[in-house]
Amino acid sequence: MAQTLLANGRSSCRSTTGLQNENPHKSLKEFHMVCLNMKPQDVIEDQIKLRDFPFSLADFAKEWLFYLPFRSITTLVDLSRLFINRFFPKSRATELRMEIVGIR
Repeated sequence: MAQTLLANGRSSCRSTTGLQNENPHKSLKEFHMVCLNMKPQDVIEDQIKLRDFPFSLADFAKEWLFYLPFRSITTLVDLSRLFINRFFPKSRATELRMEIVGIR
């Protein structure tokens, strides 16, 4: 049954490739929603998310994850922080903010 839940969840979660036009915040939110819907009883939600996060990635984003040092991610907070820092750096946030207010 757990395998069926995982397969269904993975198919409904769009893959994140790591391209600049993608929103990593939205990708994490979609991933969290899929995981919430497939949580088996007596399993910690963070365990599901840590184990299944690689299946939500593709291309450059998946390569990034696989090249991280072994055991460098031990919590969901670590994973979220590293993912956002890599795919939505502060420089990008500043650039978008300046674009919104019309400064180039």
